[in-house]
Amino acid sequence: MNNEQYREKILTIVGMSKAQPGRTLAQLDLKLDSCEVINCGADGKDVKYHAEFIYEPKEEHLNPYGGVHGGFIGIVFDTALGMASASVVEKHIATTDMSVSYLRALWGNKFRVTCDYDHIGAHMIHGIGKMIDEKTGRVCATCIISYAILDIDEPGLQV
Repeated sequence: MNNEQYREKILTIVGMSKAQPGRTLAQLDLKLDSCEVINCGADGKDVKYHAEFIYEPKEEHLNPYGGVHGGFIGIVFDTALGMASASVVEKHIATTDMSVSYLRALWGNKFRVTCDYDHIGAHMIHGIGKMIDEKTGRVCATCIISYAILDIDEPGLQV
């Protein structure tokens, strides 16, 4: 898969989520900013995938103190990493576990969500995410997440 194919696959899944406006995926309105397929080995078999989304919190995502609620931070990570994961494996996926570390409050109004993968297997894909404040450049939260790859041939998220 090349960069353009990866981008098109992610945008297809983003489009699928927007086609269901009442669901949380669509309401988050994550925007794909960039993505890249990186060939690391001379034989072309060692491939890494990287994607970045922009998240702009809405009023209903905020806690009583004006920062982004921790639950929404988890949802953003699961959604961004999930859309990029489903694009990599071209199958439906299901979250098996997720750990979020909240490093500092998310007071800003625009965040970059990075998505990288350190294991892509036949049955599982494991991702690492960061949420970075666009104004300060500081990492506000990190995430490690695993997805089961389901035996369904259609690409996309199980919705």
